[in-house]
Amino acid sequence: MKINNITTLGLCLFALVVGSCSKDNYDAPAAGLQGRILDKETMEPIPQQAINGAKLQLFQTDLSNNATSINSSFHPDGTYNNDMLFDGNYKVVVNGPFFYRDTVHIDIQGQTQHDIVVQAYLHIETEVTEVTANSATVTLTVNRGASNPDQKIARLAAIIGTTNSLDINFFTQRELVDTEPLADDLIENQQQTYVFENLEPNTTYYVRGGARTINTGNYYNYSPVIEITTADE
Repeated sequence: MKINNITTLGLCLFALVVGSCSKDNYDAPAAGLQGRILDKETMEPIPQQAINGAKLQLFQTDLSNNATSINSSFHPDGTYNNDMLFDGNYKVVVNGPFFYRDTVHIDIQGQTQHDIVVQAYLHIETEVTEVTANSATVTLTVNRGASNPDQKIARLAAIIGTTNSLDINFFTQRELVDTEPLADDLIENQQQTYVFENLEPNTTYYVRGGARTINTGNYYNYSPVIEITTADE
């Protein structure tokens, strides 16, 4: 009798394990979403801060009304991608240095392309006007554009580094200016000049300008990254 009981218990445990395995045998996520975040005024990608910058949140609404968000970051050039998704309907929410007023729903089937259109807080133009063996001169111009007449311009930044993922937190050198005490008409559309010194000769550097308004999250807008090479001594 004891042998029969042990045998029966063993069979039950085996069936439970097999049943549990079959229930967990789901297909791996094979869908993805890629695209750019575009400025409504220019329809150009908005450069981003890759770490602690803008965030993309996806909520799969066909599974639950209280779906957990799937979070992604943006690349410095304003592109994004998430290749670990399941097919389905998703609500898209973005937070960053821009106005995002529309709720977007996307039907993701396989690899799906979708650009997100927002209104950037600031537009920043950066130019490298001179490069020597040990220095680089950079000019920076900022404007708020028609979509943002009210936010105060609070910081200006010129940044140089040895990788193209530079921002206000990751740099070789940085010039950061507090502009909150200044009237915006002294800042907006006024060319600012910065000189980076003590650079290594014959070395590749990356340069970009940044600025932020007084905004929830303290998000910075950036210019595209510029690659330079210092001269030989």
